Amino acid sequence: MRDSYYTGELSSVWNQALKELVNRQDMTVALKSILDKEVEKINKEPQL
Repeated sequence: MRDSYYTGELSSVWNQALKELVNRQDMTVALKSILDKEVEKINKEPQL
């Protein structure tokens, strides 16, 4: 697999979702908050 490259492509749905996140900081902040809470839960209870 040396010297071989694969270029991935996002579906139009994911592409649109990423554009929305760029333009909507409130959504980005909300998702980051949810992620941080879940990471904290996992750190407290690694067996999860």
